Amino acid sequence: MARFQVLNNIDHKDMKIRVDRSADLGDNVWYAVTFPAEFRIVQRHYPIFFIKHSETGEFQAAAMFGVAKGENLFLDEQGWNASYIPLNIMRQPFLIGMPADASGQQESVVSVDLESPRVNEDEGEAVFLEHGGHSPYLEQITSILKALQDGKCEIGHTAADDVVAAVAGNSRCDLFLFMGLHSGLL
Repeated sequence: MARFQVLNNIDHKDMKIRVDRSADLGDNVWYAVTFPAEFRIVQRHYPIFFIKHSETGEFQAAAMFGVAKGENLFLDEQGWNASYIPLNIMRQPFLIGMPADASGQQESVVSVDLESPRVNEDEGEAVFLEHGGHSPYLEQITSILKALQDGKCEIGHTAADDVVAAVAGNSRCDLFLFMGLHSGLL
């Protein structure tokens, strides 16, 4: 189970992140949520479909890697076999947290899943420099998280629903909708 903590250069000064790709590190996923700004590059490598969020009922765009839970057809013993890995995969084990301060204002912070098999102190990319500054790797992750946050804001809560509604009447989309309905996605 995930255990997220706000990232800081005191508690996490020696943290390293394994960036290789394998099922043991959690890459055996069959899809990853994506957003319009990433569509152009994602569609060159993966099919894009829409999934209905189980809690909110909102539709989200997703890049498909397999057809069953735990199946990633782009992953083998050598790693990930595509020249582009979606941002929602690249960000692992980090995410943006939105804690509220005393006045109720929310501020974006970088959080890390301390239970992720990627997190360790022995091998991988250092998160912080020797004297506490951000490593180039953390700068890259921060950029990825910002792009994901901007993408989430860009699509809004109803834009994906509008896209699904617009394509639902198009017969070329019947297979797409059929797959979603019969796999429990929609």
